[in-house]
Amino acid sequence: MAQICPWYTIRRPNHRGHHHPSKNKSPAGRNRLHATANLRRNSTTTPNRTHIPPTHTHERTTLSPNQPHLPLRRDADLRQGRRRHHPPVHPLIRELFLLILLYSVRKGTGVSSDKLTEILWSDKSTAAARNNRSVNIAKLKALLDRLGNVQLSKDTGYWKIDLDPSTTHLDYQSYTAIVKDRRQLSKQKINELADITRRGSFLSNIEFEWLDEYKSDTSNEIIDTYLHFARTVPIKDDPDFLVRLANYISYFDAVNEEAIAIKCKALATMGKHSLAKTAFDTFTRQYKTIYGEDFGRDFQQVVESWPDPGTHP
Repeated sequence: MAQICPWYTIRRPNHRGHHHPSKNKSPAGRNRLHATANLRRNSTTTPNRTHIPPTHTHERTTLSPNQPHLPLRRDADLRQGRRRHHPPVHPLIRELFLLILLYSVRKGTGVSSDKLTEILWSDKSTAAARNNRSVNIAKLKALLDRLGNVQLSKDTGYWKIDLDPSTTHLDYQSYTAIVKDRRQLSKQKINELADITRRGSFLSNIEFEWLDEYKSDTSNEIIDTYLHFARTVPIKDDPDFLVRLANYISYFDAVNEEAIAIKCKALATMGKHSLAKTAFDTFTRQYKTIYGEDFGRDFQQVVESWPDPGTHP
């Protein structure tokens, strides 16, 4: 899978091959996600993988709103030395695509025409907004029709992007399936989630006002999912895995108190007391940098604060 920060990659097999397919303690705690976002964003990179070597037996189409074009090149074109030129996609078309896609996956039903107008053309008259919406929907549909496996429809009265599950894979869809069903969480599922989230924050290079809610919800869901699973794993059973889990949480919330408690306790269980103390000291410095005050608890209190499910009274 191409490692693309926005979390969505679309692949299509050709005739020669087949693709197989925090919980924080207070409302203020959740706001820490926003306070620490910039600490992580500067280190986030978004690799671009638009080149397809001629030896591949799969056609790959990658859609990324961070790229100025929607690359639609085919393996056959590259093998024959031809490079098709595609005109740049207007930023509004990319925003429209992203808006409909997220509503389709997150809400399940898609997005209404009125909602599209409210978000994208609220500054225009009713007639002008309707005209702009129709023109841009037509342009987006034409682009998606060229892919063949991504369709824009309005069968239910809502604009929706439909993906062929036999030929497409959407990272955001996989992420949603994991975080929405915590009863089925397993170490394998957590590792799959980590494979997605380690590529970077969700749509970190795109800034739209309507997108803020999606970003916030995504960060909170990721943290809550990791913490939910961590509470089911006895420290002594797999302390190394819990250290990694704590690091995954800290990526989205650098001063998450439960994450540092997990990490310190797991490291101490492995006998790595010096590393545990160093991790705690780093955490307290970051906490003071962000909030301008001392953390308020010492190392031992933090270690004892994490309820190890493997410990019975």
